[in-house]
Amino acid sequence: GFNRLDGGLSLGLPALPLSPDFSFSVTNILDKRGIAGGRFIHIINIPTTALASYIRPRTFMMRASFSF
Repeated sequence: GFNRLDGGLSLGLPALPLSPDFSFSVTNILDKRGIAGGRFIHIINIPTTALASYIRPRTFMMRASFSF
């Protein structure tokens, strides 16, 4: 099977005006692709259907938030 490595950093500054909070995260750091899991569904008189959960490509996310 495939595994996915994620990571993130967060910095909160509550002493500053507006109490800013910044975060950065990365999903699938190693950028491995594959099928994380799946199953087959078979209902009488309906062809078998395969369902799969795919590992998505590497994704970067940044967020800034403020309190006021």
